[in-house]
Amino acid sequence: MNKTVYDALLEKGYADPNSEKWIRLPDMLWFNPEKIDYYNNERYDYLNTDGLFLFAKNARGDFYAWNEKDDTVLFCEHDSGSGIVFAPNLESAIFRIIMEFANGDHAEFCYDDEKSEMDEDEAEEYISESEAKTMLCEYKQVFGDIFKSEWIDIINGLVNNGFIDENGFITELQLIDILKKEFYSEKLFEEIDLN
Repeated sequence: MNKTVYDALLEKGYADPNSEKWIRLPDMLWFNPEKIDYYNNERYDYLNTDGLFLFAKNARGDFYAWNEKDDTVLFCEHDSGSGIVFAPNLESAIFRIIMEFANGDHAEFCYDDEKSEMDEDEAEEYISESEAKTMLCEYKQVFGDIFKSEWIDIINGLVNNGFIDENGFITELQLIDILKKEFYSEKLFEEIDLN
């Protein structure tokens, strides 16, 4: 199932950094399709990638991969030799990244009036409330056909309600509640040895 979803995202250009339609997810940078074989055939001293399909990384060099047996998406920290169960499948992993963004992870938020008072260099480091809402709407439009209707409702609620404070749309506890409700399993957050 993950491969089908991933291939469809590639075909539409959403997961291809070379495409005009590429969608940059916070902290999940899709691998260039021409280099995907390189990443998946490379041997890492600290990580056994047998049975995994690496599809993205973050700015720190950590990998996102799915287990080819059960589609579970793992977050594999750079040099750790282990992976943490991040989500039950690719679409859930994308939704989780978006919810983490809404929580203020992977972004520095500010209110619109604050950003308008910043100099150009400082303003580049922040995402205003209206910019964040636009991003959420874009994510909803792009990934809506692979998301559950409940996830679309959650995103709509975030956009309609706006920031709860300067940290974002939801608190850390609300984020955890959403993750538990939407795709809780005993494996979620479990660490798996990949040596």
